[in-house]
Amino acid sequence: MTTHPKTLSKPLVLIGNSCKFRMPSNTLFNGALFSFDNYAGKHLAEMFMKYLVIGFNPIQSVGFDSIGPRLITQVLRNLCQTGSLDEIIKKGNCQGFHPLDNKFCYEIPYEEWPKLMNQTFADEVMRRVDKSLAVHFWNFASKRVAANVRENSAYIQLARQFCPKVLKTFQDFL
Repeated sequence: MTTHPKTLSKPLVLIGNSCKFRMPSNTLFNGALFSFDNYAGKHLAEMFMKYLVIGFNPIQSVGFDSIGPRLITQVLRNLCQTGSLDEIIKKGNCQGFHPLDNKFCYEIPYEEWPKLMNQTFADEVMRRVDKSLAVHFWNFASKRVAANVRENSAYIQLARQFCPKVLKTFQDFL
């Protein structure tokens, strides 16, 4: 499964054993946060593995979404016994899987990811992510952009707050 960097701003215990965030396109779920330390989490992990073995075709795969958002959406539809994303959200809990609103992880949508790295928008971004459980960094788009640790972008502020050891290690190499 593909991974996309997120900074968690709240302990996972506050959001349950597993949760899923709806993509801004409203067609797939993406950006999952998981804890597999109980039965529901282990069952979920088994379902992901089963669907990967049965349904993944690397020849037909187009981009990261075939083993990320499409996989998660397919498993959620099965767990919740519905094909409707709206119904999945209404249920609120499908066998230990909790879909959450975008504001909990996608407060900065894909189209605005550069704001995370630009100190001009730092105050705006920090205000917008203040109540978020996690911040999605859109690695697919941002992976070639170097974070300037001498600036005060939202990315650096979040790193300072939630990943201080990693940031310090990085700064030591400059």
